[in-house]
Amino acid sequence: MRMTIKVVSLAVVLMMVAVAFQPAVAEHFDGVEDYEETRGPEEIPGPFRNLKQMVLDLIDQTPIPEKTTDSDNDGLPDNVEWVIGTEFLNPDTD
Repeated sequence: MRMTIKVVSLAVVLMMVAVAFQPAVAEHFDGVEDYEETRGPEEIPGPFRNLKQMVLDLIDQTPIPEKTTDSDNDGLPDNVEWVIGTEFLNPDTD
């Protein structure tokens, strides 16, 4: 019984190690060069292709009182900067 537990445990550990190394090994032998695997503009999800239009739409949808809150005076309201992930206290992040 103890020998069976040891054998099964060893097999599980070896399978976990193989699963951990498989992505690293498979990536280099897939026949595709690394520079070819980069994402082209056609693969970028639609809303992120035209970030400028998304920001303009967000500004249009922002209620009037909140449009005046612009802590860094860069022209973007703080809540729009929060949505797009820029820092609303630093004018150089957008």
